[in-house]
Amino acid sequence: MPLPGHVGLPQDKLAKSLAPDNLPSQPEIVASRTTPDGTCLFNAVSLALVGDETQMTLLHLLVAAELVLNSEFYTRHPRITLFSSADHDEEKLFSLCLTRDSDGVYLSTNKSKEDAIWLEALVATTSKKWSGLFHIVALSTVTARPIFSAYPNCHTWIRDFLHSEICP
Repeated sequence: MPLPGHVGLPQDKLAKSLAPDNLPSQPEIVASRTTPDGTCLFNAVSLALVGDETQMTLLHLLVAAELVLNSEFYTRHPRITLFSSADHDEEKLFSLCLTRDSDGVYLSTNKSKEDAIWLEALVATTSKKWSGLFHIVALSTVTARPIFSAYPNCHTWIRDFLHSEICP
């Protein structure tokens, strides 16, 4: 059985020092250094899969395709609908999952979730753009692997929403 792609990669000491206390105790969760160019999510997943960042562009395109082909599913993603309650409005949760560009469109188009997801797909194809939660969820699906979304230690409901394993 081959070793995971991240074995032997240089660790990111700053990221490791900022890691929350309650990460799962699995040897696969490491803070590896990636190219600091705004595409660290895709770089990190490429590193974990194959040991280098060469698959970053392919992952971008697969995530964009996943979002476009399944946009209706993402507009009412279970992560949002299951977490929403009287205290956590579904519209705010959806907005929280978007990147800055998509959130602006969402708020300026009478909250069109479809338009926002399509723009998230466009963001996924744009080099050096930061990712949002929809990109992480779609990336978990296209790689057919869970991704743990780690959120810093703080006492806020947002941490409860974002700090967890995301399954395909």
